Amino acid sequence: MTVSRRLPWPPPVRARVALPLAVSTLLLVAGLGAGAADRLRARADATGTAGHVGGVLAAQELIHPLQRERGLALGVLAGDDRFAADLDAERRVTDRARARLDTATPGLRAALTGLREARSGAATAQEAFSAYTGAISALLDASFAARPGGLQALEALEAISRAKETACQERALVTAAFATGSFTSAGHLDLLQVRAVKADAFARFERVATATGRAALARAQQSGHPPRLAAMERQAVAGTPLSASPRAWHHAAIGYDEALRSVQRSVAEEVRAPALAAAERATLHLALLGALGAVLVLGMPVLGVLASRSALRPLRRLSDQADALAEQVFRVTHGGQGQDVHAQCSRRRDGEFAGVAGALGDLHRSAVRLAAEHTALRRVTTESLVDLGVRHRNLAHRQLSFIGMLQREESDPAALARLCELDRLTSRLRRNAESLLVLAGKRGARRSSEPVPVADVLRLALTEVEDHHRVTLRVVDGAPVRGAVVAEVAHLLAELVENALTHSPPDAEVEVWARADEGECRITITDHGIGMTAEELAAANARLRGEESFLVAPTRCLGHHVVGRLADRLGVRVWLHESLRRGVTARVALPEELLAVPSRPEQPPELLGGVSAR
Repeated sequence: MTVSRRLPWPPPVRARVALPLAVSTLLLVAGLGAGAADRLRARADATGTAGHVGGVLAAQELIHPLQRERGLALGVLAGDDRFAADLDAERRVTDRARARLDTATPGLRAALTGLREARSGAATAQEAFSAYTGAISALLDASFAARPGGLQALEALEAISRAKETACQERALVTAAFATGSFTSAGHLDLLQVRAVKADAFARFERVATATGRAALARAQQSGHPPRLAAMERQAVAGTPLSASPRAWHHAAIGYDEALRSVQRSVAEEVRAPALAAAERATLHLALLGALGAVLVLGMPVLGVLASRSALRPLRRLSDQADALAEQVFRVTHGGQGQDVHAQCSRRRDGEFAGVAGALGDLHRSAVRLAAEHTALRRVTTESLVDLGVRHRNLAHRQLSFIGMLQREESDPAALARLCELDRLTSRLRRNAESLLVLAGKRGARRSSEPVPVADVLRLALTEVEDHHRVTLRVVDGAPVRGAVVAEVAHLLAELVENALTHSPPDAEVEVWARADEGECRITITDHGIGMTAEELAAANARLRGEESFLVAPTRCLGHHVVGRLADRLGVRVWLHESLRRGVTARVALPEELLAVPSRPEQPPELLGGVSAR
């Protein structure tokens, strides 16, 4: 029974980093391989071209003495024995060239066989001319048989080689004519044919040769073909009796032959030099591609290791930091016992992302545990605050009842005044207790079954404010406030009035207006203090809209949070803005739902409590 092992998925970071690098390396190496193949083909083509030119020149090392040997052999067979010594010397040169030439090519072997037949079996000059010419033509065909196509210079090299052969054929025929004293009818016909072929060969070379090749041919025709040689050739072609010495003609024609050979070598060099340079460039490119491939193959693993380390180092640092933070939270929440978290962290090292995920999971669990404990602590604290607020409120109620009983029994004006101040102070204590309940999310216990006029609600609010004598009330008759929300509306207004008094000079008054407007009751509280900046107004309005927790606000701003909680509970709109002259104006819009009947102003405003509301 075999057990298959599944590969881990997702793969580790090292594999994720190494995979793109490996794919990129393979693609680059494939591209380099394609480039190297192109360079190899280019080098093979260039090397083949240079090798072909070298083979042509090697064959010409044999063809050139054969061409001379042919002319001398025709002179001897024509009856001039003075060419015999030169013929023997030229044959030795030919034999040495044949020994140096590689005869592995079938065409070369056939040409050399024809050469032996020409030397041993020719009885007349005509037969020797045909045998030598056949052998030389076979050598030319064999040397150009494998010529690479598409190169104009190689075509020019073949054209000048065949043109040189026809010129040498012409020289041999004229040499035989000079040896016999005149042309035979067959020899004259051969000469005319050779001259026609020579003219066609030189015309072909002019078509395919470069400017350098054509210039070299022009120089050869000027330097290697003197006027005397041209005159002797015209005399031989004309068929008149020949008076010149055959050896003089032969030696004069040798110069033209050598000039054509120099043109041949120049054209060959035109082909071979660029081919060798192209082969060297291709070799250099191959070396560069090989070096680059080696750098890629050897450098990519190093780069992969560095990349994986650079990716793993932050992950491990994050994992360690998360472990440390989770352990610290665990110790804080469990009284310094963090061994369990440390053990979990030490066991979780099976992978990079797994380690980070595990550490973040520990941190998340610790954070959730801390948040749950914090929520429980807040709940217990809130319940304690609510209980404390209820106790304070009940004590304040009892104290107010006792003060009311004393006021009813007291007849001394001075004592009665002091009892009234004590009543206001106790009312403030009750409002503070109810503020604590509002911040804790609880509703007050004070309820009224009957609607209360807006003016009375404002006066009720002033009973809970210190320095109430600095407040002037201006009220428009309108719909009364529903009894169920009177206490909370009065609480809201008391907080705003107290805030206005706190931020006003001791001798400045705070003005309060109330009027009905479009079904609402609009209340405006204006102080003449130092005012607030735009940023302070924006922050205060945010608190009034309940957009900020009272736990992060300064204690002096708790009144705003109380107003915001009450406004949100009652559906009241409250906002602050700058006064026309100086100070801040607070606007309160009581909606129609809080009023007993729709507000319909029917008479002009009148001054209520014309001076101070005392």
